[in-house]
Amino acid sequence: MSIQILTLGSAEKIDAKKEVWKPSELAELKKQYKNRERVLNGERTPNLMGGGDNRPLDYIQDIGDLRKMMKQYKKDYERGLPPTLSAATRNTLWKRAKVLKDEFTVGMLSQKELHPVSQRQIIRNGKPVLAVVADKDKMESGKFIQRNRAWQKKNDEKVREFKNIMRILEPDNPHIGSIEKYRPK
Repeated sequence: MSIQILTLGSAEKIDAKKEVWKPSELAELKKQYKNRERVLNGERTPNLMGGGDNRPLDYIQDIGDLRKMMKQYKKDYERGLPPTLSAATRNTLWKRAKVLKDEFTVGMLSQKELHPVSQRQIIRNGKPVLAVVADKDKMESGKFIQRNRAWQKKNDEKVREFKNIMRILEPDNPHIGSIEKYRPK
């Protein structure tokens, strides 16, 4: 007989690696399984064109298949829910997210480098006008695209782990995992 001892650190790693769905994905999965559950319970629904209501269960040929789909949607929904965390685990995850943010922001291209613009004179409706346009020459001379691809390749795992941790910590905020707020101006 063997005894398995879980330390706090290993439990936290399990929590950080758990995949958590985005709020919109969770809402869609819940809607899908709840709709199928209502149909299987025999609830009446209003007709789309008006004129009363009906029981969709009376018109379904394969009830077993509908039940199977409902269970799969429910299972997927429950699998993507964020775990309940202790205060110590939350603190450790916040610290891990901070470390990851500090690591992936090193070498991150600024907004100006990714989207260089300049004011140029262009012809609009037969008249010369000063306009803000993308500066292709600056992009090519600075090799910004190649540098950004190299940065993405180097930091892909860190960014993915950061986004997942943030979804675990703040599951109701759909924009919590956005790394653009950490991009230099």
